[in-house]
Amino acid sequence: MGWHKTLAHQWNRTKTFIHQSYRTLGKWAGEVERGAGIGKTFFSTIAPILDDLGQHDAISHGMKATQGYDQLRQGVMDAEHYVKGHANRIAQADLFS
Repeated sequence: MGWHKTLAHQWNRTKTFIHQSYRTLGKWAGEVERGAGIGKTFFSTIAPILDDLGQHDAISHGMKATQGYDQLRQGVMDAEHYVKGHANRIAQADLFS
């Protein structure tokens, strides 16, 4: 096999690895998102109870955690959009045709 074919083969393997890693990361992120959704629902359910018990600090911490997660999520979504654009450009690059 000539160097050109070897390089083309390795390039395709690299693209496949990146694609599979991206999908795996996406599945993991989906699980985190589902867990966060459950946590938010739980917190919104118990917040009135905590308020009745005078646990205003707990509510404040819960709200800060929720807002922090939302900010982190937005940052990840922005980064994903940026990476996806470059990934599509790289995936479409047929360097060895």
